[in-house]
Amino acid sequence: MLTRKFIFANKYLIIAFFSALMIKISSFYPYFIENYYVPYFFQPFAKLQRMLLGWLPVSFGDLVYILLLIGIFYFFYQLWLKIRQKSFTKTYRMVLLKKVLTFFLFLYSIFHICWGLNYSRLGIAHQLDIKVEKIRKTDVQNVLAQIIVQLNEAAGNLKEEALFTDNLLSHATQCYDTAKPYFTFLQYEKSSVKNTLFARIGNYMGFLGYYNPFTGEAQINQTVPAFMQPNILVHEIAHQIGYAKEDEANFVGYLSVKNSRNVYFRYSVYFDLMQYAASALHQLDSNAVKPFIKSLDPKVRSHLQEWKNFRLAHQSWLTTVSNWLFNNYLKANDRPEGMETYSEVIALLIAYSKKYGLQAI
Repeated sequence: MLTRKFIFANKYLIIAFFSALMIKISSFYPYFIENYYVPYFFQPFAKLQRMLLGWLPVSFGDLVYILLLIGIFYFFYQLWLKIRQKSFTKTYRMVLLKKVLTFFLFLYSIFHICWGLNYSRLGIAHQLDIKVEKIRKTDVQNVLAQIIVQLNEAAGNLKEEALFTDNLLSHATQCYDTAKPYFTFLQYEKSSVKNTLFARIGNYMGFLGYYNPFTGEAQINQTVPAFMQPNILVHEIAHQIGYAKEDEANFVGYLSVKNSRNVYFRYSVYFDLMQYAASALHQLDSNAVKPFIKSLDPKVRSHLQEWKNFRLAHQSWLTTVSNWLFNNYLKANDRPEGMETYSEVIALLIAYSKKYGLQAI
């Protein structure tokens, strides 16, 4: 009788616990995630999310987060009142703890059902049948040299700076459509991309864009330099179609423009890849990267300086806190490298070049 009474009194907590436990257990089976969760649940569900909310001119997810922040402040205000009124009793604390645990366990389950299980899938290396290995200096040099060839070529064909953000979403969709015949798994339908309402504060938090798994919307920070925005967009679309890991989203963004004739998207993506490759080479040999930087087109060097100035102008304590939180978020989702995961796109690119040749980059 006591057991039944306990179960009934704690039914929501028990349901939340076992839901989270089942989600965690399923994450240990990447074959199941890749072959069943992704094609039969996530992709149809994500498409439905985009259909339902893509037509809205503003980010519904941002509005939800604003309401959530208000709710959190209200929660702590009520807590402060309880403490002040000396009614923060042991019974109240236990009830409060149970509610908080239930909330976070359900949140964990919903997040992973909506999108988070994509962290556990076999991923892009499996789909392309490429073998990712520890990067070597020679490999990075070869890949960086080829990236710069593509980047300088794109830089020479740029006309007006304003065209970087002209019909941005339409051009991004076209890039994915162009990539589809070459990479059949890059299926993107029913777009849902919004300018974030948090753009200004986002600059100080260091985020360029983000994917909201609860609404299926991709948010882009429209206040960052224009030449960065096409790359941000194809990266966030990669998240929308199920590539949760940051290095894979970077690589899928690259695949989307690889065969595109859109010089602005090609420039933006290769500009980003160049920075990751240069950083990887700098870690292996700081002197080896200098000749590559000197070989960059003057327009590229100008954009590098502009991007550096933009980041320096927005450095603050918020940047430090945000980076720490996101770094630990990635580690909690089976990415022990944290934010360094982004740069692992170069390891994928090296593996790709070894299978298809450097000229394929």
